Amino acid sequence: MSLTKVSYSMIEAAPVNIVDFGASPSASAATNDAAIVAAVAKCNTMTRPKLVIPAGEYTISNTAIFDLPNYSTMEFIGSFVTAGGQPAIRIGSASANRFGYRVTGIKVSRTTVDTAGTSVGVQLRNIAWSYIDIRSVTNFVQGVYVFADQGNGGVSYNETHFGQLHDNRTNLLIQADGTAGGYVNENLFFGGSFNHSSGYPAVTTTNIYLDYDGVYRNNNNRFFSPSLEDNSLLAVAAVINGDNNIIFHPRLERSVSQSTYEIQFTANSRECQIIGNGFTIQNSNISDLGDTNSYVTRQGTTYKAQTATGAGESVHSGQSTATSNAKIYTARDTFGTDKAWITGEGEIVSVLRAYAESGLRWSTSSGTRNDRGLFVGSGSPEGVVTADPGSLYCNNAGGAGTTLYVKQSGSGNTGWVGK
Repeated sequence: MSLTKVSYSMIEAAPVNIVDFGASPSASAATNDAAIVAAVAKCNTMTRPKLVIPAGEYTISNTAIFDLPNYSTMEFIGSFVTAGGQPAIRIGSASANRFGYRVTGIKVSRTTVDTAGTSVGVQLRNIAWSYIDIRSVTNFVQGVYVFADQGNGGVSYNETHFGQLHDNRTNLLIQADGTAGGYVNENLFFGGSFNHSSGYPAVTTTNIYLDYDGVYRNNNNRFFSPSLEDNSLLAVAAVINGDNNIIFHPRLERSVSQSTYEIQFTANSRECQIIGNGFTIQNSNISDLGDTNSYVTRQGTTYKAQTATGAGESVHSGQSTATSNAKIYTARDTFGTDKAWITGEGEIVSVLRAYAESGLRWSTSSGTRNDRGLFVGSGSPEGVVTADPGSLYCNNAGGAGTTLYVKQSGSGNTGWVGK
């Protein structure tokens, strides 16, 4: 029988457990703080380590800094509790980018509600290409604080999953220090129950705040189905700055004053969107001060785009690739019956009637589409309305011989004859 030699590099290193360094649910905060520091130091001597926080609730007083090597795994089975104001947990580095983390199960709470201090539950700092799962954060001023002050990675291309983010004055805050080269781009944020309880102090609150530092516009971040279901009269659902940031199918519900519960696109937002039929979203729930943002509400879809600059460009286009005479846009009544439509060949059909405030135009030799047609106004068109011969004019204030005019000569505003 032959034996296969197994090298040490083929054996996965054992997980680093904070209990092995003295941490315990029954230990003092100082003991747990020291154990976390020692466990992290051990991880930093390893390649792709796995750090485990086992079951139990661990009291801490200092920031638990999990600044591990790239491609580390952190498994939070237990939870943390603190009475302090500093960030309870920091994942990542304050001085460098960290890549490829896999972090699961973060749970942290503060012993009392903080509304006026600087407390932070979880800070995600300068992390890229990572998977992060945050289960519960409660009672801080900032619940989850995503922050980047490093370039060449920033906070980008992460997949972050949320559970309960409750009773933090700002449940999710996203910021970058652009002067330092930081940015928060191309992140996927999944789910999350964002809420302030009915007994929360009477202070303004925000569930999701995507900030702008005046230097760099964070962009291309995606929020998938967040539940912005609040109980505070002073709550704002979301504040969105930056470019191309999108919320998919949000739930927007507040137990008091639902109509004033807002998703706010600020003046520093551009090409941001709400996509999909979100739950209970009305037009009154949208405040849009930005540029070319779009959104869906129960009243319909609002598109905003830059002005078309060339032939063939439009804000919204439809095309049938099967046949040109297919209906492209259709209006139906409450019974689902087609009442008006536009075909791909440009035919416009209405089964009832059409209204045109200033008249109708038809094809002309000049190609301008505004020099021959049916014009409408009050008073005589002579010397007022410019048109080509063959045009008609209806005078809303006319009488016998002055109600209908025909353009019989000239291409200017004269040559109108009353009939």
